[in-house]
Amino acid sequence: MAKKIFIAKVHGEYVVKVGDDTILKAYSATFRLPDATAPLGMIKGKLLMPFLKKLDPAAIAPYSWHLDEIAPENGAFDPDELSVLFQTIPQLKEYCKRHKLAVPVEEYGDLEVARQHVLIAKESPDTFLKIFEKYSATMNADRELSELNNGFAGIGNTVGEVEVDSKTGAVNRKVAAYPASNSAEADDVLS
Repeated sequence: MAKKIFIAKVHGEYVVKVGDDTILKAYSATFRLPDATAPLGMIKGKLLMPFLKKLDPAAIAPYSWHLDEIAPENGAFDPDELSVLFQTIPQLKEYCKRHKLAVPVEEYGDLEVARQHVLIAKESPDTFLKIFEKYSATMNADRELSELNNGFAGIGNTVGEVEVDSKTGAVNRKVAAYPASNSAEADDVLS
């Protein structure tokens, strides 16, 4: 039987020296891994810097690395083959179905929170129910706030740029270069 290979998709930023400046540049990459036990460790520890050097010879070091997806190269995904900490929402949904966990992962706006809630539900269903009750109330309040402001650009003016002296930490405000497109004076919501 052929060894199972996993495909991992990642994105992040890396450090580059340009003249006297050090800047961050974005990257995205796909790697093949022999297993899925520690994908970020393998990627960051062994694969990322050689990849970045090929991508950009001026690359100095990786700055961030985020796992977007990991799945078998061939064959079906087995939810128990991959740690919940690395699963996507569709994979978590399959995991919850297999383990009969009542976690509505498709309703979560934050993948990390969904992963944590799945782990809690698996280990302690009663604790999960208490946590989810509070989380659900917060999600509903956030959804209501978002709907209330959907299509509403806000009211106000720009206050200009702020410059911070790197040696003293003193803040110097610059005058706004242009007014906001919807100033408080012109908005009839406040009238």
